[in-house]
Amino acid sequence: MSAGKEVEMGANTCIRRGSSVEITAGEEIVLQPGCIIEAGADVALQVMEK
Repeated sequence: MSAGKEVEMGANTCIRRGSSVEITAGEEIVLQPGCIIEAGADVALQVMEK
């Protein structure tokens, strides 16, 4: 997933074991309370400041 300045993962977000997710934002990535990333998920979060 690639987005503009900000990516927000809300309380209903769940990245399950075995998933592979890459998230890129321009300035900020926000993980809200309740956002779940299960052990065994392959997650890369990257902020590309300009």
